[in-house]
Amino acid sequence: MKKTFILLTTLSLIHFGFSQTKDNGQPISSTTFTAPSLEKGGSGVIGLYCGNNLSTPVVSTNGNQGVMFEVHALNTVVVTALSINLANNYSGDVTVYHRTGSFTSFEGSAVGWTNLGTINMTNPGTVQLMPLPLDTEIPSGTIASFYLHGTNGDSFDYSDGTALGATLASDANIDVKQGHGVTDIFGTLFTPRNFEGIVHYCLPQSIICDTAFTDLNDVNGNSGIFFDVTAGANPINIEQLYGDFTYFGPQEFNLKLYSRPGTHVGFENSLVGWTLHADNNLALPSGNNIPRALTSGLTVQVPAGTTRAFYIFTDANNIDYNNDPDPLGTPTYSDGNIIIKTGGGNTTLFGGVSNPQRNFNGIIDYCIANVGIDDLSASELQMFPNPANDKLTLSLVNSQISKIVITDLLGQTCFSQDNNSSKNETSIDLGNLKSGAYFVSVYGSNSQVHSMKLIKQ
Repeated sequence: MKKTFILLTTLSLIHFGFSQTKDNGQPISSTTFTAPSLEKGGSGVIGLYCGNNLSTPVVSTNGNQGVMFEVHALNTVVVTALSINLANNYSGDVTVYHRTGSFTSFEGSAVGWTNLGTINMTNPGTVQLMPLPLDTEIPSGTIASFYLHGTNGDSFDYSDGTALGATLASDANIDVKQGHGVTDIFGTLFTPRNFEGIVHYCLPQSIICDTAFTDLNDVNGNSGIFFDVTAGANPINIEQLYGDFTYFGPQEFNLKLYSRPGTHVGFENSLVGWTLHADNNLALPSGNNIPRALTSGLTVQVPAGTTRAFYIFTDANNIDYNNDPDPLGTPTYSDGNIIIKTGGGNTTLFGGVSNPQRNFNGIIDYCIANVGIDDLSASELQMFPNPANDKLTLSLVNSQISKIVITDLLGQTCFSQDNNSSKNETSIDLGNLKSGAYFVSVYGSNSQVHSMKLIKQ
């Protein structure tokens, strides 16, 4: 992942001329389109941390209700998300269709396509992440087709291409090809047309990274916020924080980011024990609920089962957060690896918690550290049955099982057992576990740890 960062880097593209029209018949207006930096860590762009981001040119000289394109894998990848260029003033549903292989001969019908989901989106004036996890694996040497469909004839901006199937953008792992503009649902094609946006993808890897999304809203705010982050059964490295800022206050302000081992409770009135990670003067463009990177990159380690406190402070009332009826320290987000807890709002630098029971609004990029979790395409750990009732059988392909740990979604250990039998297969009793979702971590004799999600019936 890139560690370089230039705050508020933008690419401005001017479109001239009213004589042209889009494929949907709408005129191409003479306006300035400002796109955010397309690098990870750039202002306004949030990508799934574990992956790479391949951007296509954003020129917005045409558009319609849908756009269809192919991704060719040079190496095995998993497409995790898309950032897309919605048409000006668009607000409505966006549906993503996918098929394995080329779209050729499949453009006119949903047959042969898989609907990956629909989400309601509004154009913020920038290329934006579509928060719909795709998790689409494309094996090396194969093709995946994607079709984005909106609710009206002016849903997506795109540009004219030069040749159907020609390379639009590429890197060492994938090629994005020129495709079609589409009107209606699997309707009339306009060819060639270029998808505008970003393809976010991961490579199969032994260290898994992810992104924790919290609520983004304009419910409340102040100059600062304290909050705690707890690691689950595995140690994590926090690599980046994105904050949400209000634009009712000054758009130019100073931001400081601190952290300390342990909870913030009892340490809000002094900077002793806190580490300063960022001291930036920010000048943000308008736009609510658009998370902004706070630093040029972090490497803050949180050992398994421990807590680290964070403190974000601005010299104006620019922090957005929201209220929580639950007590301070209550988990507000958990994915089994990272737990974000209710904290407190703050008015003056290290001036204590003036408004308790407040939640951090933003995004945290993190990696599971120092453990060899399975490659995305590997099958080192076999676990059956899943879902399970009373008994669960675990097997490692290339190692003996030395220890088994089961945690709940809040990272609490529910089961732990050392295995001294020098076998690569064992069965455990689940009778004391309540019904629900858990994470099973199996430690091998080769010092690797393999994790899988378990559903207990």
